Amino acid sequence: MNNDCTVTLGPHAGIEYHGGHMENGFRVTLADTGLDSMTGKRIKLVRPYVEGQTFMATYGDGVSDVDLTALLAFLGSTASSRR
Repeated sequence: MNNDCTVTLGPHAGIEYHGGHMENGFRVTLADTGLDSMTGKRIKLVRPYVEGQTFMATYGDGVSDVDLTALLAFLGSTASSRR
């Protein structure tokens, strides 16, 4: 979100950053889920890439001021009460 980059695929794969990069440690996975896949199928197809990690999804055009830390705590507490 803060700078441009060039992604090279194939045997000489790599990412070249243009300018400063403030998001140290961020990982981005691009997954081809097919042109006709609906949202649920897309999420299911990327599951192997996020297995064992906290994962949240929203629509790309969603705008909100939700406190994600509080939401995660709430979801964790409701999951515990269902066990």
